[in-house]
Amino acid sequence: MLRANALLLVVVCWLTGDVALAGGPPVIYWKCDPVGPNETLMLFGDSLGPPARALVGRWPDAEPRSPEAGGKLPAGEEQEIKPLQAESQCIKLLIPADWRWGCYRVQLQTPAGTAQVLVNRPEVWWSLGDIGPAASPGREYRLFGKNFWLEPAKGAWPGRVVLRTAPGRFQSLPVLAANRYTVTVRLPADLPAGRYTLWLHHGHSG
Repeated sequence: MLRANALLLVVVCWLTGDVALAGGPPVIYWKCDPVGPNETLMLFGDSLGPPARALVGRWPDAEPRSPEAGGKLPAGEEQEIKPLQAESQCIKLLIPADWRWGCYRVQLQTPAGTAQVLVNRPEVWWSLGDIGPAASPGREYRLFGKNFWLEPAKGAWPGRVVLRTAPGRFQSLPVLAANRYTVTVRLPADLPAGRYTLWLHHGHSG
């Protein structure tokens, strides 16, 4: 049986929705993505409004490392972006028009603390094989979610899907079809029965 994990082939830390207290640090509950150059990013949470300072950086493109490796955005890559609108539970930021598509890290800094979130990260919500959540060797396997293809789709999909066959060992899978919300791959015909993990990279930001 296969289960799918959506990662950038790096480990990314992001904050989940804890209960926010009045006057406490900012908390981000939800982000509106995918979002690209010259488009508005909306973040929802609590304690997000003034005097929040927004720092945004694009995760640099690089050859993806092992899915089991960690990574972080290099220091000094962020730039301050003045919010289009800032309220306690929603803040709107305009992604610079001269930026490229990719994963953006957003930090909201206030005197009470800092919240951060990674935008445009691929997310796998569920998967489907020829026998429900399981799949037979050599058959198609479909991943469903969002942010699988960031730019307007044209040409070949820039991403990849790899199968973890053993600790530290990965095999790239043939991609049969891809769009923003689903990717279809073919499993190896000689794959032994067992439980496996798939890793998806959408082709942007290493």
